[in-house]
Amino acid sequence: MALLLPAVQVAREAGRRIQCCNSLRQIGVALHNFEQTNGTFPNAWCGIVAPSIGNGRWECISPYEQLLPHLGLGVRQPQMMASQPTAFGLPRLAYGNIPLLHCPSDALARSAAASYRFNAGIWPARPSPDELLGPFSGYRCLRSADVLDGLTNTAFLSERLVGTHYGPDRRRNAEVLRDTSNENWVVICLQRPLSAHPSERTDLGHSWADARAIALTYVHLLPPNSRMQDCTLPVVDAGIISARSNHAANGVHVAFGDGHSKFIGNAIAQSVWHAIGSAAGSDDL
Repeated sequence: MALLLPAVQVAREAGRRIQCCNSLRQIGVALHNFEQTNGTFPNAWCGIVAPSIGNGRWECISPYEQLLPHLGLGVRQPQMMASQPTAFGLPRLAYGNIPLLHCPSDALARSAAASYRFNAGIWPARPSPDELLGPFSGYRCLRSADVLDGLTNTAFLSERLVGTHYGPDRRRNAEVLRDTSNENWVVICLQRPLSAHPSERTDLGHSWADARAIALTYVHLLPPNSRMQDCTLPVVDAGIISARSNHAANGVHVAFGDGHSKFIGNAIAQSVWHAIGSAAGSDDL
């Protein structure tokens, strides 16, 4: 029995990884169906603006909300929605459970949480040069033709552990850099190891309908499962949010623009990780 248990655990984790990879592939297909219908991929930096339901305000719509019909989940309904104010004065939408968006290797991925994030590029500060931007960076909506590095070579989505809201697992949360200026916050964040106790953190990925960039995007500045602390700013919707997972194989799944998904280890060369994070960097892979 003692010899059998590790083998069972390995088999189960292999099954969870396969499910994770298949979910990313399905989201990738939905993105292309969206492009065929609308002419571009959805916007993942605050979303497309539309009138909110019931309260007369304006809201940002998350990329997942835009993808609902292409994921076979219909469209949003008013009775599904519960509005709560965000730090930006915009309504935060709380929707029900979508198992497709849960990586089974993450025990906290449940209810409205989302395990999979959209690639916002390499450099988190704005504005950034085009060669540092990802396919879901800034207020733009790209077409396949705009991904100059090629869909096969460009990451569209990856995994990120769901936040715990002041929980003990620092990989899941982000420090809020309240005492720094917009000019130096990236450098300061890069000096924060996971072992350091951050002054303040916020939970992330709690809702697939949260349209903020820090809630549903990630950047390729640091490698997968980085040992440095993720960071955000208190007001500006920007941060260093890295790809992270609980997979025993030490890596993350990545969905590329052409629809294929694969597992990428933590030891990937920084130059390659940066290259697949850019949509128009003219990088050689």
